[in-house]
Amino acid sequence: HCSPRREALLVDKLDLQDRIIVAAAGLLFIDSFIPWFKWEYGPFSATRSASSYPLAWLAVLAGVAMAAQVVLTKLTEVDLPEKLGNLSWGKVHMIAGIAVAVLVLLQTLMGDSPADRSFGTFLGIAFAGALAYAGVMKGREDAGTA
Repeated sequence: HCSPRREALLVDKLDLQDRIIVAAAGLLFIDSFIPWFKWEYGPFSATRSASSYPLAWLAVLAGVAMAAQVVLTKLTEVDLPEKLGNLSWGKVHMIAGIAVAVLVLLQTLMGDSPADRSFGTFLGIAFAGALAYAGVMKGREDAGTA
């Protein structure tokens, strides 16, 4: 059990971009179980969540991977390589964040032809936008220090 002071110290290890990534990825994961699309036909209706769609689910997994890398490198003693192949982690976050946003937008635009977008879709767009923003900021930060 962590004391409030210890928990505050853990959060202090994260910069703004890291906090956005962890929060937005967690919220996108939760949002993936909320209805994104709904159908209504007379008295009948049905909903489907993001986890029912490959593009949206891939976006959620990419967001979770972004958050996992931040948590592992900033809040644990795990040593990850400095780069992933030829890419710095900042560039990886930039690419992943943009990919999350593109995948969520594509899923929103494609949807199911007769389906109406539901509340979860719009939350997903917001969380994906936050991941893209934080990823781009981490990529720029890396470019400035390289």
